[in-house]
Amino acid sequence: MNNYLLDFLREVSSQLSMSDDPLPQGTLDALESSKEALQAMYGRYESDAPEGAEEVRECMLEALTLFFSCIELLEEVNEGADTVLLMEAVEKAEEASDLLEQIEYLVNEIQQDSDNS
Repeated sequence: MNNYLLDFLREVSSQLSMSDDPLPQGTLDALESSKEALQAMYGRYESDAPEGAEEVRECMLEALTLFFSCIELLEEVNEGADTVLLMEAVEKAEEASDLLEQIEYLVNEIQQDSDNS
């Protein structure tokens, strides 16, 4: 999901930066579907994490929030907001992607620790 979503959000940002035309309906539908998926994932991570996975949970919630914020900024620009927001949107998506990489590292560490126990 991570690279696909990041690439998609970068592409939408690029489209918005190169044209004054609104995004095609298919792109808007994809953004809305992405927001719904992010909300559903956020709901699954809202409850307490199992012991030892608290940091993973916090990183995941932050990453999901950043991706969601990115999409909202892209929608604002599509509706006429200043295109300067595009840089902020992409930065949020990249930060979210970095957090997901950190989560992968943390999960690998947790798995190695449990394998060594």
